[in-house]
Amino acid sequence: MLAINRQSGELRQTTLVYSELISGNRNFGTGSITRVMASPGYFYFGGHDSPSAGAVLVLSRNLEFQTALSGCPPHTISNDAVVFHKSQAHFAPVHEAEIAIYNPHTGKQEPLFPREPYQAFRNGYIEALRQVFAEKTFEWFSQRSRPNNPEWFDTALSGSIVVSEDEDALAFVISYDNADLHPNGDPPPPTRVIYVSRRIQQGPIEYREILESQLAARTGASSLTELLDPQVLDRVFQ
Repeated sequence: MLAINRQSGELRQTTLVYSELISGNRNFGTGSITRVMASPGYFYFGGHDSPSAGAVLVLSRNLEFQTALSGCPPHTISNDAVVFHKSQAHFAPVHEAEIAIYNPHTGKQEPLFPREPYQAFRNGYIEALRQVFAEKTFEWFSQRSRPNNPEWFDTALSGSIVVSEDEDALAFVISYDNADLHPNGDPPPPTRVIYVSRRIQQGPIEYREILESQLAARTGASSLTELLDPQVLDRVFQ
């Protein structure tokens, strides 16, 4: 890898040997590097390893390897943190979206979705799925390679993650697949739920869950960008 300082003209170079990067994982790889992102102190190199998985290499501005994250990096933040979508194995029986934020200064990841304690919609979805599963036999789960776990189900990130650094907040839409709730066929379209988080840099992180169909009625906003307006955020987190 090469990096050049545009102001000084200084050129830096490094070679990464993947088999030596991750202790205990000599098979580590990123696939093709498809995206490079920069924050004030770090570079993030996003790799595409399969249709649903990848890795993010985190390097300092001196091209010193820091760590590797599983997933893809949608957004960097000015304090050097990165918001990323974790990998989802396409051959797994369940595909659940996981959104997290990583701070290279502390080396810590924090989940943004799913995030405990769960709120009303997700709790209700889990309880409804629990009731459906209670009526199913062991053979039903075995035939589908489906674990009997009502807290594990198909969700997907829908669209982009919208970030407001001024408000230290972000928002995104998660689609909840309704097929498991209607295993006999004819499920309704996925339910779209908005998740808005604030204090993502300062901490402690707070979040709220809002049905997309109720966004305007509950907040007066008509988009994720409007949702991150300071006055709207105050109403959301009252």
